[in-house]
Amino acid sequence: VTDDRLYGDRAAADHIGCTVQTVIALRKRGEIPFYKYGRKYYYKSSEIDAALKVDARRFGELRGRGRNHRNG
Repeated sequence: VTDDRLYGDRAAADHIGCTVQTVIALRKRGEIPFYKYGRKYYYKSSEIDAALKVDARRFGELRGRGRNHRNG
């Protein structure tokens, strides 16, 4: 049994370490799976993790590009 949490936009952003705007952009581009209930969007933690693991390099570039950059 997995601990599969259901997140809204803000909690999903906290979970993956990005902004809410990035979560919305990922959703609109179809890069993360989502569920819509009324006017709200929800995301399963396991599905977010799986989707971003597949495209981790690209997501890392999207997140800020400077994380692995060394000042020297």
